[in-house]
Amino acid sequence: MVDFQEPFFGICRDRWPCAIACLIPGGYCWLQSKTTSIVNGGHFFGPLLNVCLGMCLGAALNRRKIRDAFLIDGHFITDCLAHLFCPICAATQEYREVCRRIGPSKTFVLMTS
Repeated sequence: MVDFQEPFFGICRDRWPCAIACLIPGGYCWLQSKTTSIVNGGHFFGPLLNVCLGMCLGAALNRRKIRDAFLIDGHFITDCLAHLFCPICAATQEYREVCRRIGPSKTFVLMTS
């Protein structure tokens, strides 16, 4: 098992995911659930309900799906803490990690820097 290849505090590496998560109401929920849906077989509304209704617990469940898909080490508690204290950092890290692992051509289109 490996760890995330993208740094947790590297939110400014891609300005569009960061802008979506920070500036658009509900952008964090959309970004996190859309990223999860890519590795979850295209199911968008389940991850969206997780993050919107479950807050950091639901987001941690979504992060676990990403960890399982790419065999990334980690624990549920640290995932909860990541989404509790810096949800923007966690969501953009997950987006960048999925882009890195499966390629930007297979992810949803966001302009990157």
